[in-house]
Amino acid sequence: QFSNVFVNGSPRINIMGLLSVDSIVVLPIFLLAWAGMLQSKKMNVYLASILYICSAFLFMVTVNEQAVAIYSLMVAVMVWKSGLNKRKILITAAVLLTTCVSLLLISLKDIRAYQFERLYAFVTPERFSETSGYMPLKLEKLIEDAGWIGHLGSHRENDFFNEMMTDFIFVTITYTLGWAGALLIGLLFLWMIWRISLIFQTVKDPFGKMLVSGSFAIFTAQVTVSIGMSLGLLPIISVSLPFMSYGALSAMINAFLFGLVLSVYHKKDIILMKKI
Repeated sequence: QFSNVFVNGSPRINIMGLLSVDSIVVLPIFLLAWAGMLQSKKMNVYLASILYICSAFLFMVTVNEQAVAIYSLMVAVMVWKSGLNKRKILITAAVLLTTCVSLLLISLKDIRAYQFERLYAFVTPERFSETSGYMPLKLEKLIEDAGWIGHLGSHRENDFFNEMMTDFIFVTITYTLGWAGALLIGLLFLWMIWRISLIFQTVKDPFGKMLVSGSFAIFTAQVTVSIGMSLGLLPIISVSLPFMSYGALSAMINAFLFGLVLSVYHKKDIILMKKI
């Protein structure tokens, strides 16, 4: 029996009452599944869209919008990089996107007042400084006060909630190491993303390319969203910064993804020799 539960306000999958895990933990499993399915000769754009809708519904049952968004991006990148017809992919994507927007507009009447407030607080946090806008304003102040050299050894101001070591770890890094340290961390992540893209170009095996492209999508999405929401460029959601945020789950998932990428890269020459 699989059901949806909430632990500390976070949606998790309850497995037979014995274990509860974050729904994002199944992303690597879906990555392997899609990499295999996209190599099938029977696969086409319409079948891929049906499989995506069915699998995305399973994520939606867990009420984890972050997992749905990252999963959707992963599937989109993998399908685009596969050998399927690009024109049909664009048409199908447009239809799915239009359907999603229509359903969202229809469901606006069911959205509660506090949810609208969170949306407005992202645009004008000053108007909601005591409620939904408090967190964005606090994060903005911490980044502004960091300076170029930071406040190494001083955690008095930013040690006010546990999320500073998980979802907002980039703000903690910026406040501690300064803008210079944050810039170096950002450049490090850009280098990692660039290296994965280079590996994708060097790998010739179709299955390996699907694994690398899916890993690239998941890793890049986490980095972009985590840093973007820390800098106030994106709404605040629960997304960890790979290899930086506190917690074993995020570290294991990203270690698995990098293990896949490195395994594909190191075996690319062996696969080519076998084909020859």
